[in-house]
Amino acid sequence: MHEHLRGSPSAVVVDGAAETGDRVMIVWSEEHRNFALYSEGPHAPLNFLHSDSLGALKLSLPPSARRYATAEVTEKEYCQAKKAENRFRVPQGTKLVKNDLTTNFKEVL
Repeated sequence: MHEHLRGSPSAVVVDGAAETGDRVMIVWSEEHRNFALYSEGPHAPLNFLHSDSLGALKLSLPPSARRYATAEVTEKEYCQAKKAENRFRVPQGTKLVKNDLTTNFKEVL
């Protein structure tokens, strides 16, 4: 289910998994020490930004000044945390999605 963000008609709130072509907001997660897709809802999966997309979105780990961006999902990779100590700081065995994103989308006004 998708719901438009107030004041940003080009981005959606994810209540579930983001789909290819969805415009999403990426925010810095202090808890996970990584960028995640903004989501709401009790069953929203963990959706993280794939590290390959950082440069295209002009983001860095750890973030310098910019802690959010709007982008379009281009590819998804379903993963499971194999180690107890991992880059997303989630428990071992946690299922998550790494999302490749781009800023090359037509803005809807």
